[in-house]
Amino acid sequence: MFRSILAALVVALFAAPALADRPACQVIANAINPTEAGATNDIINLADGSFSATAADEDEFVVPVLSEATSLRVDVDVAPTADDTWLISLADDGTVTGLACSITGATDTSCTSGNLGATIAAGSDLTVIVDSSTGTADPAAAAELRFSFCLETK
Repeated sequence: MFRSILAALVVALFAAPALADRPACQVIANAINPTEAGATNDIINLADGSFSATAADEDEFVVPVLSEATSLRVDVDVAPTADDTWLISLADDGTVTGLACSITGATDTSCTSGNLGATIAAGSDLTVIVDSSTGTADPAAAAELRFSFCLETK
């Protein structure tokens, strides 16, 4: 009897999915100063950290399998001015996804996407877009922008 219970327990323990088999968050992160492009939208290359105003120049980060992007976090060293908003979004093949957050006004220096997520198809090109079209100013010369998000296999 004891051996049967022990055997059943061993089978149950080893049949359960191992922690390593579960999807893990691969953190994608970078820090840039997005003012040099001098454009309303600065598009950040996730492969090498470069950026420009042209998506086709920066779409080098390719997702190999169906994934989900979650938990966007953005921090800046210098807040926008009182009437400015910077919208930071993950873009999939040049199209803004639902994973976004905004930094607004003279005191905000960070934002998060909360519980938002975006499904990313295998073969998609990912970029991050900094949209500073609301208000009058691009991020200031001293405004280093740091972002991170999770990319998980579905």
